[in-house]
Amino acid sequence: MEYIIKCILEDIINNVIMSSKIIGAHINREKTLKKTIEKLYKYGGNALQIFTSNPSNCSPANLDKYMKEYEAIKDLQCNFVIHGSYTINIASLDPKQIKLNMNTITTDLIIADKYKAIGVILHVGKYVKNNPKDCMKQMKVFMLEIIGFIKDNNLNTKIILETGAGQGTEMIVNIDDFNNFTKDFDKKYFGICFDTCHVWSAGFDIIEAYNKLNKNTIVIHFNGSKTPKGSLKDRHEQLFCDTNTIPIDKLTTFAKNLKNVMIILETPNEDEYSKEIDFLRCV
Repeated sequence: MEYIIKCILEDIINNVIMSSKIIGAHINREKTLKKTIEKLYKYGGNALQIFTSNPSNCSPANLDKYMKEYEAIKDLQCNFVIHGSYTINIASLDPKQIKLNMNTITTDLIIADKYKAIGVILHVGKYVKNNPKDCMKQMKVFMLEIIGFIKDNNLNTKIILETGAGQGTEMIVNIDDFNNFTKDFDKKYFGICFDTCHVWSAGFDIIEAYNKLNKNTIVIHFNGSKTPKGSLKDRHEQLFCDTNTIPIDKLTTFAKNLKNVMIILETPNEDEYSKEIDFLRCV
């Protein structure tokens, strides 16, 4: 009897520990956010990454819509993170684009605060055809302005900068450069998103790179990579797949060392989410 009680207690403790992990995915939105969260539950997740508007343009989200929709999901147990539009370039030198980018991001931050989301994720900037030094300065100014907005408006959320893959003219792709760029930002309002595919594709070992950034990392994009290490391509892959170039043993070791971070899958096949979330919860 004592052994049975001990086993039952161990199971209870293990369930509590596993459920305390914040693990989820970027899931294609259903008709309502509530139905999307219910879909996440079926996969075994408790964290959801969303776009608030069309990610292929820079139009701000419908703020009123999200404020009203919150009432339908406020009692559901779900951890949120918002991903900013792919078209936002935080290193842009175009005054009109800077203004539009700022409007879109600050709208997302207001929504993030309402939804108690950990923050809003942005990709690193691109210099395109401009002078990289000028773009680097503008990227720093832009980030500081966003941090100032969060602070001035007493928002309980963060702006989160994601590690880049080095595709095109992406900046601060080198891990040391990324670390130097972000190290002075106020961590009350700022965090890092570490993307395993991006870091691998940029040519870095994911474990060594994470050891340099883990102090300020608050979100992990846990992805495989279709392209080899150093390819400078942003091509996500499923974790348990022959075409994933990141060895599963390395991903397993990496996952075991993750603590106090939100883990989000962005792998390309939702049919694999249950298996992948179970893997992340049990390592």
